[in-house]
Amino acid sequence: MLTPANAGFQQIRQADSSYPCEAAGGAGGSQPSGAGTPGGTSELPPTPGMGFDSQAATPGGRVGGGMRSKASSFIPSAGDSEMDPRRCIWGTHYTQKEMQELIRRFLTTFHARSPAEQQGDDAAAGMATYVALLRQMLSDGHTYLNVDAQHIKASSPRLLTATIESPEDMMLLWDDGVNKIAAEQEDLLQELGLDGLPDKLQFRLFNLDNVKPIRDLDPIDIDSLVSVKGMITRSGNIIPDLRLAVFRCENPGCGHEMHDLVDRGVIVVPAECSKCRKKSTLRMIPNRSGYLNRQIVKMQEDPTNIPEGETPRSLLMYAFDTNVDACKPGDKVTITGIFRATRLRLNPRQRAAHALFKTYLDVVHVAKDETDKLFRPRTGAEDAISQVTQTQGGADVLVSGITTHQELAEKEEKFRAMAADPEHFVKLIASVAPRVIDMDHVKKGLLCQLFGGVSKSTAAALGGDSTSSAGGSSKGAIRGDINVLVVGDPSVSKSQLLGFIHHVAPRGIYTSGKGSSAVGLTAYVTRDPETNEMVLESGALVLSDRGICCIDEFDKMSEGARAMLHEVMEQQTVSVAKAGLVSQLNARTSILACANPKGSRYIPELSLAENINLPPTLLSRFDLVYLVLDSRDKDRDRRLAKHLVSLFWRDVPASTQPPYSAMELREFVAYARARVNPVMTPGAEVRLVESYKELRRQCKNEGVSQQ
Repeated sequence: MLTPANAGFQQIRQADSSYPCEAAGGAGGSQPSGAGTPGGTSELPPTPGMGFDSQAATPGGRVGGGMRSKASSFIPSAGDSEMDPRRCIWGTHYTQKEMQELIRRFLTTFHARSPAEQQGDDAAAGMATYVALLRQMLSDGHTYLNVDAQHIKASSPRLLTATIESPEDMMLLWDDGVNKIAAEQEDLLQELGLDGLPDKLQFRLFNLDNVKPIRDLDPIDIDSLVSVKGMITRSGNIIPDLRLAVFRCENPGCGHEMHDLVDRGVIVVPAECSKCRKKSTLRMIPNRSGYLNRQIVKMQEDPTNIPEGETPRSLLMYAFDTNVDACKPGDKVTITGIFRATRLRLNPRQRAAHALFKTYLDVVHVAKDETDKLFRPRTGAEDAISQVTQTQGGADVLVSGITTHQELAEKEEKFRAMAADPEHFVKLIASVAPRVIDMDHVKKGLLCQLFGGVSKSTAAALGGDSTSSAGGSSKGAIRGDINVLVVGDPSVSKSQLLGFIHHVAPRGIYTSGKGSSAVGLTAYVTRDPETNEMVLESGALVLSDRGICCIDEFDKMSEGARAMLHEVMEQQTVSVAKAGLVSQLNARTSILACANPKGSRYIPELSLAENINLPPTLLSRFDLVYLVLDSRDKDRDRRLAKHLVSLFWRDVPASTQPPYSAMELREFVAYARARVNPVMTPGAEVRLVESYKELRRQCKNEGVSQQ
């Protein structure tokens, strides 16, 4: 966040005024009549639940994770000691005094763990959960507090309901309560050498009960707190959003400065200088003004949750301050924010406007669905972006929104016990697509793809820069991702394996060869509807970065789409030069493809290369190629028929129950990728060399026999 040069900016951030209204059950509340801003402008606050005002609404009325909007200016500031018991949140029956008492009671008395669990932890005993988190936040230098909605519900359902129904107003009260309790930690502030809070702390809510799909958002949700789940398809550039405008009088001998809070994108220049009373002498000073980072993010519905016959819908979101770059394209996230609506104007220079409104979401909290980053490597710097969604703290602090360090340690012990089991490898194979039988050799290869290899950088040996990022995106790097091709006759469960890997993989895209184009797989250029500029939209391979891209019906893909895969499968990049945009995008993904032989069935009289209708240049980029045939065997056919019939019994047979569930397998893969670094042994080196020589010898013999 860009900070202004003047020290008064921090005081202006929380500047508020008061509006009395009748308490619930009285003779009737009076609507606020107006509010004076420091710059001399005035406006009416918006009606809760309507989502628009008399002026042109601009996204970011409430800044999620950053400075709060002044739309709820009837709430008194933290320094206002006069408390009117009749003052209520406008449009509701919740009184301000009651809400402030509930907030303080929750923050100072709630314990996430039972007294029996706290006995083993002397540091946590007797201290409320969020007081401990606040103290740890101050020590780590963070300025936001993530609060679990289920904790609030367990403490006071009325408080949670008020926060969801009136987030614009309640979040100012939450900020006030958090900052007051943080200021009371005088011993910690003295230990840190601080005279007071270095910055205003922010409140963030997550883990709501009702997580809605994008298509289920209704007008009744406007100006309320909602949670939506989907996949990020685009994140725009970071742009400065003006929040405090500073004006200087250009009259010779005056030089007086005035400031004005910018609300809903409207900058009102004061008509005259308050010191010399000269008109039209004030000019805005950009480098003295205050800004917040703003980013436009686009979310699309999760493809696995789209109803039959429907197309995916998208939602425009605005991220501010520390929520900027909290997620990137391809991430599956659950976002909590304020659902808003703004009207569309026929002409910016005219007052006439459409009766229809455009909706968007102001982001409050971002929770990533990334099991692959649940366990972090013991060495190396952590991803700074992912830290945005975390609450830092001690032994029992939330890690990814719903997982604590204590739960993480318990899972790690569980996975260590799983790895120590002598039958562990057999159980892993049985857990991959448990309803598919007689394909253990293919499942071994799919497990290798899930666990992945180790990326190597040879830049230092070649005299280059050795600090390049791992993953094969720079010169001199060798990819560690494994590409797998499964070729077989029809009806041998190739698509079943593909669907299971897509479900277990931490991130990735499922697509079909016939319905994929070259630009759909890589990237395409489109015009941004907000800025009217040409931007790059990521394709399936770029969205699958650090994941697995599953491609079904690979043999039916067009030649143009196949040509785009050569660079992706080896260099793991996508080079784009379109419409004046020249870029190289990361596509560090493993490719799992399924294809049918040439002529739909495998012909034993022909070689493998002749049966597979793929060019040798593309076939050589697959590390593992599996051939699955529909062999006619009486005993095997009887066993397969019995297995298929058993899947439709009323009671599912025990033979189809996997040793490990899909979630356990997914978390174990994440644990292994983060904590296990395979090292080549001398025996493995000799085995690989001999196997490579044998494969080359077989290829040579096939070529001689064909001649």
